Amino acid sequence: MSDKLRIVPVSEWTLRADSNISNIPERSRIMAANDIPACVLGRSGKLGIDSLSELCREFLRYEILPVCRLNLSDSSPEIRNLSEFCSLGIINLSPGPDIDKIPGLIDLTGRHRLLTDIEISFGDSVFSDDETEKLIRGLNRFAKKYGHIQRVKLISPGTEKTDSSIAVAAIEQFFKIARSCPKAIISASPEFRMSRAGVRESIADLGCVSVFTGNEFESDSSSPKKPDPLFAFAQKEGLAIERALPVSYPYYRKGWYSFEVGKVLDSWADRSSFRYYKEPYAWL
Repeated sequence: MSDKLRIVPVSEWTLRADSNISNIPERSRIMAANDIPACVLGRSGKLGIDSLSELCREFLRYEILPVCRLNLSDSSPEIRNLSEFCSLGIINLSPGPDIDKIPGLIDLTGRHRLLTDIEISFGDSVFSDDETEKLIRGLNRFAKKYGHIQRVKLISPGTEKTDSSIAVAAIEQFFKIARSCPKAIISASPEFRMSRAGVRESIADLGCVSVFTGNEFESDSSSPKKPDPLFAFAQKEGLAIERALPVSYPYYRKGWYSFEVGKVLDSWADRSSFRYYKEPYAWL
């Protein structure tokens, strides 16, 4: 087990066509005051890629890094607009057990050198052996070809009703999938909770090295919700907490981001919590 828990502080915002975006300046100010460098942007309803692009530009204007959660398949007509979108942040993709639905999308983000986080989520059962092997082969192929998959994140090891033994098996399966991506950081996302017996011990034994923590905002206000319970877990286990940016140290040093994103990254790397990003040593 690692003696350090690296935390990427983020807020979350699920956007709809009728979402009030006029409070982005105030929301960004509160995030910056709380050392929260990024906002994970999901979308629902009919909100298109173009609208999401405008929101990304607005967050970048106020020096907040947008991390965009996209649920697209290769057949989606929105893919044609993705090339312009590629310079505006970090992309989260959720292939599920069938990576064959998005090989073109992963290839596109790779060709544009867009940092990509892969999200894995389980329902009330683990993936079949065939599904697991397909994911491993697919992710490994793209990770080696482009090197743009920086994180593989566990969203959930099951639902609230999932038996703990199945959840533990799901975590073990997740780590097998995640390790198929060379140099990718193994992470958990804001939705991940370790409340059931066995799950908490399993994630500790396997050594989760980077955790996204959900300093989430209420949908109708700019007030952060209570801190993620992973903070309490880290304190109980005696783990040191180190804050990290959504662009990991190696990719920051390589310059794998656009000019627009780079300006915001540099401003955060000048802060005391993230200043180690500018130190010349291997972080991983």
